[in-house]
Amino acid sequence: MVDSAMAVETMAQGQVQAYTLLRDWAIQEGSGATLKVLENALVAKGHEDMVQVLGPPAEGCSVV
Repeated sequence: MVDSAMAVETMAQGQVQAYTLLRDWAIQEGSGATLKVLENALVAKGHEDMVQVLGPPAEGCSVV
């Protein structure tokens, strides 16, 4: 897996990079790639603002 600091930096560069990163993570981690795991990683890196932007997911929606 890509180191989390690099992952956050990549996501900050734009939507295409963020989508690609999240898609690759979902493929690699399968059912372990959850919104909660993503939120925890963002909080651990001090990006609570990004967690707030994610907001509660709509029912039946996927992160990627």
